[in-house]
Formats: sequence, C-alpha cells, structure tokens
Amino acid sequence: PQASVAPAKRAQSILVEAVLCAAAGLSPRMANTNIHIGGLPLHVDDATLLSIFSAYGTVTWSRVFDSKGKPNKAAIVEFADAAEAKWVVESLNGNIPQGLTEPITVAFKQERSKGSPKGSYGKAVGG
Repeated sequence: PQASVAPAKRAQSILVEAVLCAAAGLSPRMANTNIHIGGLPLHVDDATLLSIFSAYGTVTWSRVFDSKGKPNKAAIVEFADAAEAKWVVESLNGNIPQGLTEPITVAFKQERSKGSPKGSYGKAVGG
C-alpha cells in the first residue's frame, strides 16, 4: 500500500543531507537538481505541477510534457537545492504526493551525452 508523503518530513532530511555534504567538503548544489516525474494524470498542467512540488522544496523550473496519446503525462522539475531533489526522488518514487491520487515515478533526470549529436545512432563514423 502506497502512503501519501507529507512535506513536513523533508526538512529534517534536507538538514541531514546538508550536514553530511558539509562534512565531506561538498556543496549540496554539486549534485543533480533535475528530476523526471512519470505517471502524472492527464489533468496535471504546469500550474498544478508547480503547486504539488513546491510543497516539497523550492522549484526553480518545471514543465509538464504533452501525453501524445499515452494514458499519463511526464514532467521535469528542477529544485534550487540538490538535497531537496534527492529527498523527493527517494521519498516520492512509487508513492502518492499530496494533491494526487495515484502513485508516480520519480528519478533523477539523466543528462544527455555531449559526445554525439542527437540522432547519430547507427550512422557510420570515420572512413
């Protein structure tokens, strides 16, 4: 059974993360702050997304993507702090955030490789 995750628990988690990063000589901002959200209901728009995820941290940018005929939507949310993003990934993946009724998938956004241009897969290289 999935539980609804309350924003109140994130403050302690973020504080612990900041202390651990400081002890290791790292800035929490060195980590990824972008997360990918999947399984969003079709009614979720940019304003709804911002409203839901602002409860879990400082959102600096967010965007809901068109479903393109799929049964649900996906989105990208960028948090101001890596500890907030990490908490959201660890706490909300497979769970139901406040404001929704179904579980969602949450993962760190994978950065595209800068080594090859988009669409180059399968093309001959060199000569």
